[in-house]
Amino acid sequence: MTQLSEEEIQKLQGTKIAGIVHCPESNLKLGSGICPVSSLGDINVCIGTDGASSNDDLDIIGETRTAFLVDNYRSQIKLGGLDKSKNSSDWLNSLTINAAKALRIADRVGSLEKGKEADVIAIKVNALPV
Repeated sequence: MTQLSEEEIQKLQGTKIAGIVHCPESNLKLGSGICPVSSLGDINVCIGTDGASSNDDLDIIGETRTAFLVDNYRSQIKLGGLDKSKNSSDWLNSLTINAAKALRIADRVGSLEKGKEADVIAIKVNALPV
């Protein structure tokens, strides 16, 4: 969803759409544009990697970092300044609960809650990338 007009965004906001999957590295590699994440309001956005033919590493954490960076860039260019409406929790949600909502399985996975299935990882956020 990289070429959405304001009118199309408004139409999407009024629907029961499950979610939009944002695959920024694939979009950049293919030159198809930048998803207007900060302009989507309440639309459920989750992060994806697309496929190996249009993404070199399928690294979902790296994909989220790229999503954050291109959203900041788009905000500077299109909106004239940094849009701070999305914080780090929002980007984490795009990997977890938002993805589960898009798949319509948020009652079983997507957040750490009693009775839900979970895989847990630890990420050292203050280390340099390898």
